[in-house]
Amino acid sequence: MLIPKTVHTTFLFLNSHVPIRFYLCRDTVYEDELHDNGSSNLVVRIRVMPTCFFILARFTLRVDNVLFRIHDTRIYHSFLPIHH
Repeated sequence: MLIPKTVHTTFLFLNSHVPIRFYLCRDTVYEDELHDNGSSNLVVRIRVMPTCFFILARFTLRVDNVLFRIHDTRIYHSFLPIHH
């Protein structure tokens, strides 16, 4: 899998020692038992730093004896100006 350079740089920046101003970890935003045929849940994590914010939304779906899926949505925004 090819990862664009900007994505790789973003993950390196998130792993740096920038102080975290706000962190929210909602263990479960949404959950359903699927009428005893499996489960689905949505977990959201938000991290805000002085220079950017990062949101992770993870949806997990399990249908008994059929499938298991995890869908991640990541949103990153930098507050720093873009220099050309």
